[in-house]
Amino acid sequence: KPQIKVFIMRGLPGSGKSTYVKDMSKVFEDLGIPVVVCSADDSFLVWNSSAGKSTYQYDPAKLGEAHSECKTKFAAALCNLCTLAIFVDNTNLSRKDIQPYIDEILYYSADKDIEFSIINVICPIDKCVARNVHSVPRDVIYSMYQKMQRAQLPAEWKQIYHNSGG
Repeated sequence: KPQIKVFIMRGLPGSGKSTYVKDMSKVFEDLGIPVVVCSADDSFLVWNSSAGKSTYQYDPAKLGEAHSECKTKFAAALCNLCTLAIFVDNTNLSRKDIQPYIDEILYYSADKDIEFSIINVICPIDKCVARNVHSVPRDVIYSMYQKMQRAQLPAEWKQIYHNSGG
């Protein structure tokens, strides 16, 4: 059975989730391990031909569609026999946010060896406010922090804590 490692990122905007994913993806790729990154943020990247690069243009009206596309990409990555490492790079503050990915893992685990971990990226709120590239206001980040703190994740879900901000 193919062995797949899934890393579900969990943290506030600006906490360092995407930086962690970028760094760890490079480690896996340097070892010759194929990587897929699933992120709702990808739906908000718009090609800017004059700048020669994509720019991030958040549209709250498209958030549900963005997460749906992310989950579709995740399911496709689980089906792909070449994928050995998958990162889900979203805030994933609550069990409700994470559960659809766990459901997909359970569905595909009949014929694949899938190991998953929740990577909790820890960072002080003020650093998150300063670093977040999405212009999320401090009061919203604080509200997200409270939601994350209230969330009860099942004990059987392997959790790893990564401090990215001192």
